[in-house]
Amino acid sequence: MRRSLCAYLQDIADAVDAIRKFSNGLDLPTFESDDLIRSAVERKFEIIGEAVRQATHHFPGATTNVPDLQDTIQQRNHIAHRYFDIDAQVIWSTIHGDLSRLEEEIGRLKAIHCS
Repeated sequence: MRRSLCAYLQDIADAVDAIRKFSNGLDLPTFESDDLIRSAVERKFEIIGEAVRQATHHFPGATTNVPDLQDTIQQRNHIAHRYFDIDAQVIWSTIHGDLSRLEEEIGRLKAIHCS
């Protein structure tokens, strides 16, 4: 079953919100040492990467302005397939460096395509 672009965009937005909620008020050492939170955040990044991949595949052109599009998909693949080699500092940097730009672009796309 093919899903709508809006469904994929909402999945991304929901995952971003969850990551923010899970990591709010934490510092890197706490994040690194809390397996439950790390696992939850990693799962949400998997969802983001897969939703971006599916949206890109089914709606080419609609996601061309998503920042670090290929990096997002590659991060998902790394988490899913190289789970034994996930660097918590890279995930932390993504949360605090890249998530806002992704959130802004997804919000813009939702405003255009999902009104």
